This record gives sequence, structure tokens and C-alpha cells, in this order.
Amino acid sequence: MTSKRGPLYVPYKFRLYPFPNQERELLRQVGELRFLWNHALERRQEAWRKEKKSLTYVSQCRDLARWRAYDTEGIG
Repeated sequence: MTSKRGPLYVPYKFRLYPFPNQERELLRQVGELRFLWNHALERRQEAWRKEKKSLTYVSQCRDLARWRAYDTEGIG
């Protein structure tokens, strides 16, 4: 769908009823994503505080790729 202003995004809500093992896995993944988000946020804040420099999306993607190369067991 599009409008005069650009693409129109329609939100959807889904209710999940996972099995216990699926719930554990979802919670693990959410925890890792939260850890990663907070780490990236801290890096952006630190760069701004120390150097008044904004980190770009591309620079943070590169950081993530380097981190993943060393973290073979998973984030967090």
C-alpha cells in the first residue's frame, strides 16, 4: 500500500502460544538482542561523550561483524 507521502505501514499483532522449549529459546534470543542493543547504544553514547562524534549504521555493522567473528558461542 502507498499513500501520497510514501509507503503505508500497517501494524499487525500476533499472539504466540509457544511450547516450553520454544519459550525458553525465544527468551534467550530476546535477552541476546537486548544485550546487543544496549552495547551498541553504550558505544554510540561513549563516542558522542568523548569525541562529539556520531557512529554511523555502517560503522556499527562493521563492529558487529568483527564481534561475531570472535564470539563463536553466541552473543552475551
